[in-house]
Amino acid sequence: FVLHGCKVSLQRMNRDREFAFDPFGLNDDFSSVASPQPPPQVNRLTRPNEKIKSANDAVSVVSAHSMSLPPRLVVKFRAHEEVSSFACVEEGEEGSSRVHIEGKISAQVTSSNAMKNVPFCLIATHLAKDDIKFSLNEKYVVHSTYPLPKYALSLIHIPKNEYAAVTIGSYSLTEAVQHMPLLVERKITVNSNTVRVAVQVRSKLTNRGDLKDFTIAIAVPDRINGETVEAIRGTGIYDDLTRTIKWSMDELIKGESFMVSAQAQLFPTSTNEEGDQLKFPVLLRCSSNNDQISTMEFRAVETGEYPSSVSFSHSFSFRLLHRMS
Repeated sequence: FVLHGCKVSLQRMNRDREFAFDPFGLNDDFSSVASPQPPPQVNRLTRPNEKIKSANDAVSVVSAHSMSLPPRLVVKFRAHEEVSSFACVEEGEEGSSRVHIEGKISAQVTSSNAMKNVPFCLIATHLAKDDIKFSLNEKYVVHSTYPLPKYALSLIHIPKNEYAAVTIGSYSLTEAVQHMPLLVERKITVNSNTVRVAVQVRSKLTNRGDLKDFTIAIAVPDRINGETVEAIRGTGIYDDLTRTIKWSMDELIKGESFMVSAQAQLFPTSTNEEGDQLKFPVLLRCSSNNDQISTMEFRAVETGEYPSSVSFSHSFSFRLLHRMS
């Protein structure tokens, strides 16, 4: 029994010795196959979080890329003009008028930058003439160290907290305008002691919009008997104190015209020859929310000092006081 046990022990030792001789590393593979390691524990709840994390990283990359781009700046200009004009009838220039304009320019800014608005360069393309005076609102002026483009007035900065349009400047000029938005014609006829005067107003077809708030007033000369004044076309009212006939009209559609007329009697002391020299001065008031009288134009461009992508639009309005002697 003892010999048999020793024999068994020797056989086990030889087998272990033979198994230990492994020049090709097969025992490592065998051991790994023979005793496989348990698979790593995977928490499935962490996988969506990993995806969310990667998505957030992508958003961060996009946000960083967006922040590197210059901001988009949209400027909306609004110019309003108070106009006083005088028709050049005696000079023989039909439709030509001498006008004096007092204008105001306002601007409203929106920006893609949620924190602030960058300045923009204000350009007025009518400044080549010497008779134009322009003044800026110093509250919104930024002094630049960079050279400005031609016809540039200054850098304008409108803060982020200014949501509505703000007045950034004003201008005044006097010039001859060949093509007014409206054409006023007057005709006077004398038949014996009866005098008739007619005024026709035509809104040009090239206007951007309709003309509104019309008032036409005709002054009656002293040689006319005020008690005989009568409006024969249109709803006119004669004021004996101011010796004027007035007509009112809400609007005049572009391309259309209307006529008013009145008649009266001369005093008996007036002769027909004197009647041929009668003058009925005309005064007209109207307004528009779509047109302008001057040729002023405003633009907004970026400046090298404050990079941005600038776009702009503009709208105009005026109130006109027109005279014809």
